[in-house]
Amino acid sequence: MGHPLALDILVPATSPTRKRIAEILQERWRRLGIKVTVTGVDFPVFQQRLAKGQFDSYIGAYLDEPSPRGLADQWTRAGWGALNFGRYENRAFDSLFARAEATGEPAAAHVAWREALDTLNADPPAIFLY
Repeated sequence: MGHPLALDILVPATSPTRKRIAEILQERWRRLGIKVTVTGVDFPVFQQRLAKGQFDSYIGAYLDEPSPRGLADQWTRAGWGALNFGRYENRAFDSLFARAEATGEPAAAHVAWREALDTLNADPPAIFLY
């Protein structure tokens, strides 16, 4: 029949909120037959593990600036080594992102950004909790 799905959620031990969110996910997914562990580590270790890609999943908290830079750092191939810890890559999104970023005329830029964001939304790189 195969192996049951199992994964770990990495959280910083200094964040009771993220730990609690992970525990709620753990319980909900347990009901679906998914074995989930929650690993809390000191914040510097959390950051090191993210940077090295040493996690199955993690609960992150970001105050994204509503700008192309925020999107680039988290969701483009260029963001590997920045904030794209999951190493998400979508060549279509990257291409549309570059085109939108280079578009100077406001109406055309609006259309280009909408197309880029629609592409990202159709291939969700994360589960956004709130």
